[in-house]
Amino acid sequence: FEPKPCEPEMLALFHDKEYLEILKKTSSGEFELAMLKKGIGTDDCPLVPDIYSYCLNVVGATLEGVNLVLDGGFQRAFNPIGGFHHGYRGHAEGFCYINDVGVAIEYLLKLGKRVAFIDIDAHHCNGLEDAFKANDQVLNISLHETGDTLYPKTGYESDYGEGKGQGFSINVPLLGKTDDEVYWEAFYRIVPPAVKAFAPDFVIAEVGADTM
Repeated sequence: FEPKPCEPEMLALFHDKEYLEILKKTSSGEFELAMLKKGIGTDDCPLVPDIYSYCLNVVGATLEGVNLVLDGGFQRAFNPIGGFHHGYRGHAEGFCYINDVGVAIEYLLKLGKRVAFIDIDAHHCNGLEDAFKANDQVLNISLHETGDTLYPKTGYESDYGEGKGQGFSINVPLLGKTDDEVYWEAFYRIVPPAVKAFAPDFVIAEVGADTM
């Protein structure tokens, strides 16, 4: 399936409108100090021509996948350019100008769905977790290299959500060079039982290739 760009208002399901206005200016080649405060113009998130259109395409592809599963009779869909889990509601970070997963989850929540997010990228999903850490309709599970040795220096086992969402964030920080046997053991002891207990309507997985 060839996805189409999403409508601009879909980005606002997750992102602050002030941030989106600055992101639009970035695309046109403008620069102002306010961009740096929003994480744009850094080594991770440099000024990129037409980045706003790129973001609309990424989110459009992720939402296309969601809708194929919701309405099209498919069990799963894969967006090879998706999974920008470091993006915060109000700033860019870690090569992530937007958070397409966050948009998709907000979209599903509006439809009354409970969502399990399983993240096996080597880096912790800091932007995604921060956005939903107080929400008991989102189960967030992340297996990643410990923040002691790897960006973004977050995602410790003591980070398990807050308020209504307490217990709905599960972090499994692993030592660098963790081998297959240990990873397999950690995943299967934690992820399937937690997902079964939560009983989600929809599962989104971030399968970053750097896990390999």
